[in-house]
Amino acid sequence: LLICLLDAELKGVYFNQQWIAFTGRPQADLLGDQWISDIHPYDRDRCREAWGKALEHPQKFELEYRLRRVDGEFRYVSSTGTPQFSPEGRLHCFIITAWDVNARKAAEDALNHSEFRRRAVFNSSVGNVAVVDCVGRIIGVNDGWLRFAGQQRGRLREVGCGVNYLEVCQRAMDGNPDAAAVYEGLIHVLDGSLPELIMEYRCPTPSEELWFVMIAHPLYRQEGGAIITHLNMTKRHRAELQAQTLLHELAHVSRVAVLGELTASVTNELSQPLMAIQTHAQAAKRVISEKRATHTD
Repeated sequence: LLICLLDAELKGVYFNQQWIAFTGRPQADLLGDQWISDIHPYDRDRCREAWGKALEHPQKFELEYRLRRVDGEFRYVSSTGTPQFSPEGRLHCFIITAWDVNARKAAEDALNHSEFRRRAVFNSSVGNVAVVDCVGRIIGVNDGWLRFAGQQRGRLREVGCGVNYLEVCQRAMDGNPDAAAVYEGLIHVLDGSLPELIMEYRCPTPSEELWFVMIAHPLYRQEGGAIITHLNMTKRHRAELQAQTLLHELAHVSRVAVLGELTASVTNELSQPLMAIQTHAQAAKRVISEKRATHTD
């Protein structure tokens, strides 16, 4: 441990050999306020603020700050200050103990950075994504999942972290064949007998009818689990319906056009023999009229 004694004004009065070896400075160069110069400039104001509060109401305090090592590198140290009082109850000094926690801080920073990247990737995922454990309990959701649950009459309590997704599907199975299919499929994904579950389903809401495709993949880890993604396919579904409607209309127009062409063709084919019949009938009528006139004479 690095150990030093600070008087009632937090001026250095003693530094142990570990402190001297760590900073590479002799005892005389650390006394008074000189020891503070080894604290990183960005951390000094924060330290002074904490020390001021400790002096107003003498009490134990804990701080983390960067302290310059003998090689010039600033290392994170965790420091604890314990007040010592005289028999009359007056503050006599503070015993300061500090130890190098730079390796721990580096590990924490790496973990935080890794978690930040994981969250960034998770939240940038397309669709509403949830991670469930081996028994179907939701252990993580992305922002899209939270937004959609909040829009659906605050259903986050029903599908938020800690809720068993399989139980949600079971409750929805009454009269809903899609929920039954999801339940059976998820069980097979979680037990490893199904490598992937893909299913399209209808989701009516108070304002409109939505269509989603659900994709479930197993988590390839020792603890098991699965990633469930719901993609909003409403626009695609509506476009498909519109395309089908246009195809039906086009087929109807095509049938009408063909019927018109057929009618014109039949009319053309029948008009010539009908004209010939009409001509022969008129000629016969004239011949009969002439024979009658001749017979009368």
